[in-house]
Amino acid sequence: MDWQTVRQDGAIEIRAHYLLRTDQGDPIEVCSDGLRVASPEVAARLASGKVVDPQEYYFRTHVRLSTSAPRWLHLNRMLAISSGERQPRGVNIDVHEVL
Repeated sequence: MDWQTVRQDGAIEIRAHYLLRTDQGDPIEVCSDGLRVASPEVAARLASGKVVDPQEYYFRTHVRLSTSAPRWLHLNRMLAISSGERQPRGVNIDVHEVL
């Protein structure tokens, strides 16, 4: 599930909570909270479905992962940040572990 709240200043607060499955069927829960901030002109281009260079807006989240799968237990002890890129048909997210 994804929730977005548009603030009065135009920034979008993002909250996402979903379940991934690895190729082996292992479940990984994802909880992500963050912000997307763009000028009104860039926000209008994003909303119209146009491709917009991600350098033109700010899209970051912090990510927590959780699983009971033995091979992935290290994810339970990890914090991550992500940078996002809004595409016409979805979102690309690059996740990076905070060391």
